[in-house]
Amino acid sequence: MSTLVNTNPNRKISSIFQRIFVASDLEEAAMFTLKKWYSTYIHEVERQLALPKNRVPPPVNYTSRNKFTSLQGEEMPKVVVISPGLITAPHMDGTKQYQAVWRLGVGVAMTASSEREVNMLAKVYGAATRALMIDKLGRDNPDIRVLACDWIDETYDDLPIPDQLELYKAANIHFAVTVINAVTKVPGPDTPDADPYADYGEVEHVYIDGIIKIPLDENLPEGG
Repeated sequence: MSTLVNTNPNRKISSIFQRIFVASDLEEAAMFTLKKWYSTYIHEVERQLALPKNRVPPPVNYTSRNKFTSLQGEEMPKVVVISPGLITAPHMDGTKQYQAVWRLGVGVAMTASSEREVNMLAKVYGAATRALMIDKLGRDNPDIRVLACDWIDETYDDLPIPDQLELYKAANIHFAVTVINAVTKVPGPDTPDADPYADYGEVEHVYIDGIIKIPLDENLPEGG
């Protein structure tokens, strides 16, 4: 089983500002989790439907664009992950940390030569996406503090893309993701442009004994 963790060791949380959550991290975390677990969950759905293994290919094309644009000619299945904003008003707890619920949508577009085939594919991807996101989002992503990922909606839509040989369809699965410690009510710095990293100290010397070349893992997510 993969032990990859979607985290950036260069990130630092200043004691002056505390954590400031950036919503794009939620989209990146979701894409990381989907890439890591899709094959496992698709295979389980195949087993439960008594389909041959690898009957349904895992997606390989991921984006955070908010529309299925320029689909024709692109590699399928294609996954779009987007977080358009909050579902409800955030609230502050007793430690002055805000907790908020973001809406997160995962769309999977696919193509097939028959209505029966494209319908089956859409619903398999929908089921696998639903299960893995509920189970795994936040577990592989220590850079965000996910309290819960709740399934709130699921639809299957025909995509109006003209093609004489193929039909296009999309599974759209929506979640309510509760993030804790999105921001903390603190005094902040005393003056503008104060150094937020002063409390970490500075590195005066760097000693390098040697360099070992390690091949990059081609399965790492972009930016990993």
